Amino acid sequence: MLRLSSVALAAVILTAGGASAATLSFNFRDASSNVFTSGGVTLTATGHRLNNNNTIGAQESLGLWDNGLGVRSSWNDAHLVDGSGANEAVRFAFSQTVRILSVTLAYADRNDTFSFGYQGGSGYVHVTSAQSLTTGSTTWNYAANPDEARHTFNSAYWSSIFAIGAIDGDSEFKIAAMTVETAPSVVPLPAAGWALIAGLGALAAVKRRKSAA
Repeated sequence: MLRLSSVALAAVILTAGGASAATLSFNFRDASSNVFTSGGVTLTATGHRLNNNNTIGAQESLGLWDNGLGVRSSWNDAHLVDGSGANEAVRFAFSQTVRILSVTLAYADRNDTFSFGYQGGSGYVHVTSAQSLTTGSTTWNYAANPDEARHTFNSAYWSSIFAIGAIDGDSEFKIAAMTVETAPSVVPLPAAGWALIAGLGALAAVKRRKSAA
C-alpha cells in the first residue's frame, strides 16, 4: 500500500512541473489599436521600412484598416504592405516567446511573395525575401472580400519578435490575421516537493536492503 501511494504521489508532483503549449489567434481586421491580446499574450505591431540587408529599419506609419494591417512610408503610399518605393514590413513584438504557425494576407494574389524574419540569439535573422504563396502550405479563401491567403509555416522559428514584409514592387497585401503557438512553460517544483521525492527514494532504498537481507 505504501509503495502504491508513494508512486502515485510522486507522479502528481512531477506532473505539476510544467504546462502544455497553447495555440493563440490574433485578428488584425478592423483594429482600433496596434496592441492585441490573446490568451494572456500581448502583441504590439509597428510599421517599418526594411534596410538594404533586409533587417528592420526606420519606423513608419502603421495603418489599421478594415481588412488588416498596412504600412505607409510616404504621404501618397498605398494602404498596404508593399515594395513599391520603400520595402515595407510589419514588426510583431510578443510579450513572450512564440512560434508563428500561420499568417493570413488580404488583397494577396498568387504572384505575391513576402519576406520573413525573426530576432535570434545573435541578432535579426532574415529567413527569406520571397516566400511564395503558390506552395502547398497556402490555402486560399475566395469567399472573403477581398481574397485572402492563409500561409502555414512548415519550420519552427521561436522568438518574441518577427517581421513580415514585401521586397519587390509587384507584391502588396495587408496582414489580416496570425496564429501562434506558445512555448511550454516550466513551473519550478517547490522545495517541499523535491524533499518528498528524495524521502520516497530513501524509503525505497531501505526496503530493497531489507528484502536482500
